[in-house]
Amino acid sequence: AQCAAGLRCFQRSNGETIPGCFGPGGGSNWDYCYDPASPTRTPDFSGEPDMAVMEEAAAGYCARAATHARSADTQLYYRFDPRMAMIENELSSPGGAKAAHTGECPRVPKTFLNADTCEYKPECTPLDYGDATITLDEETLKRWYETDRRHVHYITGLLPDMNNRICGSNVNRMSRWLKTEEGSCSEPTRTCDEPDPGSLIELSGGNDNSATDLAACTGECDSDAQCAAGLRCFQRSNGETIPGCFGPGGGRNWDYCYDPCIPQEHASSVLTAINSSDGAASPSIRDISITGPCGGALRGASISDKERGGCWRHVHPETGNVYDFSYWVSAHEGIARAEQRYNPVAAPAREGKAYMTFPDNICTYSRTDMRCWSDYKRYFQFVGLLDETLAFSALPLPLQTAGVAPAGAVGTRRAEGFEACGSPGETANDPRLPHSYGVRMQLRGEDTLFLHRPISDRENSRAMVHNNVAVYAPDQLRQRAAWALSQVLVVGADNDDDTERWLAYYDIFVRHAFGSFRDVLREVSYSPIMGDWLTYEGVRSRALSGKFPDENYAREIMQLFTIGLWQLQPDGTRELDGDGKPIRTYDDHDIVTFARAWTGFHRVAPRANIAQEERGNNNKNSIDPMRIEPDDRDFLPKIDLYDGFIGDGYPLCTDLPPRSFLRRGGTFVRRASPGEFDDRATDVLEPERGSPPPPALC
Repeated sequence: AQCAAGLRCFQRSNGETIPGCFGPGGGSNWDYCYDPASPTRTPDFSGEPDMAVMEEAAAGYCARAATHARSADTQLYYRFDPRMAMIENELSSPGGAKAAHTGECPRVPKTFLNADTCEYKPECTPLDYGDATITLDEETLKRWYETDRRHVHYITGLLPDMNNRICGSNVNRMSRWLKTEEGSCSEPTRTCDEPDPGSLIELSGGNDNSATDLAACTGECDSDAQCAAGLRCFQRSNGETIPGCFGPGGGRNWDYCYDPCIPQEHASSVLTAINSSDGAASPSIRDISITGPCGGALRGASISDKERGGCWRHVHPETGNVYDFSYWVSAHEGIARAEQRYNPVAAPAREGKAYMTFPDNICTYSRTDMRCWSDYKRYFQFVGLLDETLAFSALPLPLQTAGVAPAGAVGTRRAEGFEACGSPGETANDPRLPHSYGVRMQLRGEDTLFLHRPISDRENSRAMVHNNVAVYAPDQLRQRAAWALSQVLVVGADNDDDTERWLAYYDIFVRHAFGSFRDVLREVSYSPIMGDWLTYEGVRSRALSGKFPDENYAREIMQLFTIGLWQLQPDGTRELDGDGKPIRTYDDHDIVTFARAWTGFHRVAPRANIAQEERGNNNKNSIDPMRIEPDDRDFLPKIDLYDGFIGDGYPLCTDLPPRSFLRRGGTFVRRASPGEFDDRATDVLEPERGSPPPPALC
């Protein structure tokens, strides 16, 4: 309202460039009026009266400011429509187009669906920076935002609780110490002598929540403010011993004031442990284990190292961890409440800070306790420790960017290429078509607003897609056959607004409507949707879990999906035994046996180019077929319905002739490029072309 007609006020937070302007102005946080419709910053609207698509960034164009534009020819106003760009990655053209922001292809796992069409493509190989290293210092963390708009920070503000004590009887107890000052501590924890049993004070006091100036071993307190000067309130949960005190007190959950001093002997032990770990990953962080008496300093102590200099403070065991918070920028539940005018997760980066503060930048407005951290930290990608130096190649792939690559490190692509695999129906979206259906994105562009909401109701998107295809698709017979199959091999759809995963499951029936029922059953059985619905996803063998495997799918695949309860004649009538009674197709023993066949199924890793699920499942992949984990698989023989064994007809490994893998016809499948083998591949054979087999093989 303060700007002239047609202008807007540019709200700055860290000295951003004002479109059409130059100079420092009054300060990095001063705001200025600007022209949001300057022709030098708008797309070319020629030939597209309804929509314009920018194939590349226009000179001087600022996506943050120019959310509206005007065509000089038609004088029509256009509004910026942010949406995710999907990549064409069909079975017939795997890795056909690279992601614009990473220069890499979708990492679709190799499965029975795409194994025959995977191709090796050098252009899809991730950049290799060799032996280059990077230090996670404050300047590096800030540079990720400046060059790539990634929100990478170290965490501060976490409070150590009674589970994060300095020491204890458990030899595996770990405590974290952070170097906060170079000189002596400004407020070091007071040292004291270890109390002898005769000087302990008996617990006393009543249940007066308003009491103040409580003495040591007196309760019941709710906060440190109720204790006398220099004392703290010990919050108990299960009758823990109060330092310097004895006796049962008023109850196992009563809290008492205590003296938080640290015994001199223990302080020396802490410094010895800190100084003996000079080879630690981070020069400012030490994780140590101390056993023995703690005195009253159970948490939050500060100790000065007078010999080497520096102040070490006991902190929460995750303080100083570096995380990529980029996902949380868009997923933070408080953004909608703030109407996206203020994003607490994005604020530190915009303000030029390298740290993220708990709880202000992490939790919603109604949650500020440590449970908020334990609930939400699964959304943050762990990177390393503050000031830790690590290999650049060890960073998560989204952080291996040229903008933060170490000086002199040049990324090159391996000549042997990357095995790119396609996925059925993984097509690119057309930005010229209406924004009809919502797609959940893992990351949202910086300062993007959903100016164009999906036309459909998100919770009904999957039904609208199906209905539209079923009514208007030209292959009506295929669509009707697919519908019939979907009514047999059923799953339950939750009341969520996810669309793609449910449509991907339904597409199994569309693809195989005129094909083999065996192919349908195989894809359904490997589907993460079915694995979750009939509860065999993640089931392990009895040898590992100590209990019988889940029988749900073993029963339903026979009763509902295939043979049913009774043996049938060719005309559909039931077969009868000698007494004239119907013959069952299977019994409980068969179910128990078949349940072992559905062990070891796990989802594959999440990847790009597919919609993300609800936040609670954001680390899952519901599109690609599940994989079988050999270690979780029941390896014992399984008897079939006719007292034979599943797998009869295949040779046993013990029956194979010697060195069968070297005989003509032996097939070798390429699984990885050099340097990408898993930890179990300790010896890798690298024969020269045309050379005879090494003697060890013969």
